[in-house]
Amino acid sequence: MNKFFAVPLMLIFILSLTSCNSNDYNIYFTADDEFMSEIEIYNSLHENIISSEFNDSLEKYMYSYEKKEVGFSWSELKSLTISDLGKWKLTGEVAKEDTIILQKCFKYLYPGYQYYGGDKIFDEAFFGIIEKIDTSDVIELGQLLNLYREYLNFVKDGHIYFNNQPLNKSTAVYFSEEYFYKDDKGFFEITDGEVKYINSINDEADFHELIKRTIDKDGKLAYCISINGDMDKKVTVKIKYENNDQKEITLKYHVPKQAEGSSCTVDSSGGITKVCVTSFDESRMNQNSRDNFLRSADIMAGSNISILDLRGNMGGHYITLKQWMANYDNELTDTVYGKKELFLDSIALRCFTCYSDMQERTNWFIEQKLWIEKNISINKWHINSHKYPKEMTGNNGLLFILIDKETASVSERLVLSLLNKRNVIIVGTPSAGRIHGDYGNFPIYLKNSGLELRLPNSMTFFYNDNMGREGEGVIPDIWCYGDSLEAVNNLISYYNIK
Repeated sequence: MNKFFAVPLMLIFILSLTSCNSNDYNIYFTADDEFMSEIEIYNSLHENIISSEFNDSLEKYMYSYEKKEVGFSWSELKSLTISDLGKWKLTGEVAKEDTIILQKCFKYLYPGYQYYGGDKIFDEAFFGIIEKIDTSDVIELGQLLNLYREYLNFVKDGHIYFNNQPLNKSTAVYFSEEYFYKDDKGFFEITDGEVKYINSINDEADFHELIKRTIDKDGKLAYCISINGDMDKKVTVKIKYENNDQKEITLKYHVPKQAEGSSCTVDSSGGITKVCVTSFDESRMNQNSRDNFLRSADIMAGSNISILDLRGNMGGHYITLKQWMANYDNELTDTVYGKKELFLDSIALRCFTCYSDMQERTNWFIEQKLWIEKNISINKWHINSHKYPKEMTGNNGLLFILIDKETASVSERLVLSLLNKRNVIIVGTPSAGRIHGDYGNFPIYLKNSGLELRLPNSMTFFYNDNMGREGEGVIPDIWCYGDSLEAVNNLISYYNIK
């Protein structure tokens, strides 16, 4: 070979090897320098979250049953599958009977029993419930349900339902209407042209937990005060300034978006791809919505700017979601399942499932299966681990994800999965925090009260970090009191994002 061609060819070979790295990518969008710096802050924050190895040994959350331990009589298990209207008033003895069965349900049918404290914590809780029941001869159904909620509120699993209502009530998110800004000196507010630096909030000099990144009315990045609180409560904070001025402000409750039906719309007007999907429930998602959503993956992957609106999306099933992720970024296909899943495979759960199947149909196969479970099977646990990329995957475009308190379950898992991709910004309020579990295959009925109980079949774990905690939800990068879609559009305009 001519020596004059050898060096250029070698350079081309080296460059071609370098370009094979999946994290080498071109950024197609442009924006003002201030915003591009902000993007790198979010990339760094997300990278810290996803790189935190999940080191917890799930074995410590596996309750140690005896191999053949069932926990119920066969008649008790069968009664859990029979729906009855029950009574709105119960004697104390009958209420205690339901309560004892409920405790068994948590112990033998729920995979999170040991995770949330095991025998010691649950025994104390149910002892407290029975003590309360013993204080009167008769208890109303609503009172009994309130006792269950009060004494079992340490179980933060958002997929546990009584009569189609979550065990734990959702907290509300409250925001200041005032906007604050920051420079090298600290946080400040501009009032009638006067700059006033904040000295303390609620008499705390370290108030950083209360200050959240937000978008002001012009689209400029700013800060607000935000606090979680009970629904329908007046929430106030006291601000003291360095000039000795002080004021008390009332925070405003953020009303989450109520999604109606199940639809997916895709709008690519104005150079921005906007995808709004209101549910992943396969029984409610019609074919047109499913096709729209799957088609949106390729459109978003090729767009400079995309907005994925998951506000009000309470979740559903994985089937369509996994297909969408495979189209959008196939390196992230399995990330929607979490890093690890823990499954309970107890005799009681398998027999309960057989009895539930018999409510729909009775056939020889189910009867034989039930006989095997009763006479041969043993209690087991299963752990599934899923493949995650070693580093964040590249992203040519910019993706905004909109969430609120009604973004739940599978929708939250989608957001946690997309943290593995660069140039992603989460906007809105903390999500519902229903991430660990699932809705369960069958309802469980307490025969005296007629209460319907739903318990998850599995527990899912993502990261060793504050992001995605059960009961707390996915934490946004940018908090937003009003319409987050309008705020993002203003942001795009203000920072000349194209």
